[in-house]
Amino acid sequence: MIRAGVCLLLTAMLVFPALAQDLPRPKTQKEADDINACMGAPDMDSRVDSCEIFLDNHPKSAFREYALWASCTAAPQIPDRGINYCQKLLVEYKDTEYKENALFFTTLGYQRLNDFENMLTYGELVLEENPDNIGTLLALSYVLPIRTRQHDLDKEEKLSQAESYAKRALDIIPRAENPNPDLMTDDDWLLEKKDLMSNAYNSLGAVAAKREDWTAMEQSYRQALQVTNKQTGEVFYQIAKALKEQGKNDEALGMLDQSIARGGFKLPNGRDAAAILKAEIALSKAPPAGSAGTAPGAAAPATPAAQP
Repeated sequence: MIRAGVCLLLTAMLVFPALAQDLPRPKTQKEADDINACMGAPDMDSRVDSCEIFLDNHPKSAFREYALWASCTAAPQIPDRGINYCQKLLVEYKDTEYKENALFFTTLGYQRLNDFENMLTYGELVLEENPDNIGTLLALSYVLPIRTRQHDLDKEEKLSQAESYAKRALDIIPRAENPNPDLMTDDDWLLEKKDLMSNAYNSLGAVAAKREDWTAMEQSYRQALQVTNKQTGEVFYQIAKALKEQGKNDEALGMLDQSIARGGFKLPNGRDAAAILKAEIALSKAPPAGSAGTAPGAAAPATPAAQP
């Protein structure tokens, strides 16, 4: 949940296929220069710009499929440009070797655009191609609880689906092999897998929160905390929230202190949810105004005069 975007994009980058080795040589120097510019662009905007030039200049090139795919890889970062090329690739080359990944990048692109319906549509298409696509399982398990409201008629259906995706990811990730040893050592891949598992546990925690199952919420977020390579303030905040709902305010305050020490959990308005919750708990623990008892430094109440 916390690093979903980063982890999913990294997963996508790791499965980026290499240029097919059996393509013919470019017919002209111009074609060679243009496809090399498309392949070697230093950033996503430049990649799409260069590949657009190639596609315009060489519409019948044997490299067209690859140029469309290269442009498609921009979808997670610049979805307003990349998604279009993913869709062109899928339409023009229905049996492309890049089909699963083009669908996946489109899913991430729609996630970036906050277009839930299209994200869900393309995510399900990815899983039709490969039910074990870890990135898609994590993406859908992450977004479904967020987009589920308390009084939705299909609330439990969506939460059950998210739970299923997260549990499937947890089953697959430990057995997943390093997808690209040239880019990542096995030790680094092990750390990455732990973070991916943490994402799945975070999703289970979000599902439990929507069900108001505070014990399960606490357990899932604690599991996320145990496996992750990078502990963040948000997970500590979520555990504190679950503890508060169970009436365990002192434990919740301890978790909130750890959350704040790690940067807290920033809301869209810039405020820290951990600091807000800590203040709420402190206020609830304070004695009400005018309650019995003597405040430190206050004068003791006068003793009533004896009655005759």
